[in-house]
Amino acid sequence: MDNDELVSEVQRGESNGEDLRGTSEHSDIERVTLNDLHLLKFHTLEEIQDILQRYVSLDIPKDHPALFQEYLISRRDTWFVEAGKAGLIYLTHVLPRIGATLNVIFWDGHLTKDRREATKVTVATAFDLFELPRISALCPITNAPLRQMYKKIGFALEGVVRKGYLAPDGGYLDMVLFGLIDEEVKQWPVPRAHKISSE
Repeated sequence: MDNDELVSEVQRGESNGEDLRGTSEHSDIERVTLNDLHLLKFHTLEEIQDILQRYVSLDIPKDHPALFQEYLISRRDTWFVEAGKAGLIYLTHVLPRIGATLNVIFWDGHLTKDRREATKVTVATAFDLFELPRISALCPITNAPLRQMYKKIGFALEGVVRKGYLAPDGGYLDMVLFGLIDEEVKQWPVPRAHKISSE
C-alpha cells in the first residue's frame, strides 16, 4: 500500500476489520465524567510505580517505557490530566504560544464517547491555559481506533510520517499526523479550564 492509499484509508476512516472498541457502551467500562478530570499529582513513590507498571502492561503501540517515564517524572514540558481511574490524557512538548502534542491512554483500551468528551475538554483547556495556536497528535497507522477517535473529536488529517514509529519487534511503522488549531477549538461547545481540578 503506497502513501496515497494510506492517506485515503485514514480519510475514509476504514478500520481494516479491527474492533473499534468503545463504539458501543459496556457496563464494565469505567465511565469518565468531567468531574473526574484533574491534574495528575503524586503523593507516594508507589503511585508513580503503579502508573509505570500499567503503562508497560498495555498491549498497544506506545512510546518506549523509558520515554514515558521521562515524560511522567522529569520533563518540564509535559502536562498530565488524570481521567478518573480510567486513564491519562496528556500533552508532551508543550511550548506555550507555539504548540504541543496530544497523547491519550485508557488502561482498558476503550475509547467511548465519554472519554472522547473528556479528551475534548482537556484539549480545549490546554489551548486556553498555554495560549496554543495548535496541538498535534500522532498515531501508528495500524491503530484504527485511535485514528477514529482523533477524527471524531475534531482533529484534521495532516499527513503520514513514513517510518515514524519504532515497533517493539524492531520494525518501523508509518505514523498518521493529525492537527487541531485554535480557531477550530473556539467553535466547540465544551466547558473550559474551570472543569479540570488541581486536586
